Amino acid sequence: MKQARSLVLPFAALVVIPGILVWAALFFVINTVYFHYSEEKGLESRFGDEYLEYKKHVPMWLPRLAASEGAGAKKSKAGA
Repeated sequence: MKQARSLVLPFAALVVIPGILVWAALFFVINTVYFHYSEEKGLESRFGDEYLEYKKHVPMWLPRLAASEGAGAKKSKAGA
């Protein structure tokens, strides 16, 4: 019985994991489209050029590893 269970778990993972990956990919794509066409357009109309400048310096999903030369860098130089 123990040997049968040890064979079933890897097979179950092979069946379940692709389904989860497909669901996660669809979820990511749907949210990206929603954010781009709904939320970002609303923020652009609400905050105007300030938000457009923010978007130039801040990536949508993954943070940059290195600091960017943006509004924050200008403020820190001006304050010094």
